[in-house]
Amino acid sequence: MTMDEAKTSARRMIRPDISVGNILTVLAMIVTIAAGWSTMRATQAEHDRRIEETRADLLLFKRETSAEITRLRDQRLELMTAVSSMQSDVRHLVAEVGRMRLAIEKARE
Repeated sequence: MTMDEAKTSARRMIRPDISVGNILTVLAMIVTIAAGWSTMRATQAEHDRRIEETRADLLLFKRETSAEITRLRDQRLELMTAVSSMQSDVRHLVAEVGRMRLAIEKARE
């Protein structure tokens, strides 16, 4: 193969309508896509980390809330028992006041 044939062969491989600007544009696009992809993966990793933190916080909140609900239910039961006892005491007092009123009315007669 002669030198002229080699140049002709090389010219056929590279299209004449492709310029250095086109090649630089394509290279810049490839670099930009790679940088964007890398940034996206880093952002996704940060989001995954934040999601796991939120899940851990939610689990802790659920545990604390469950314990608080249990405590409040126990307290409610104690209060209901106390109120029931007070109602019984008030009924007893009303009955006693009624008996005392009747005794006083009989004594006045």
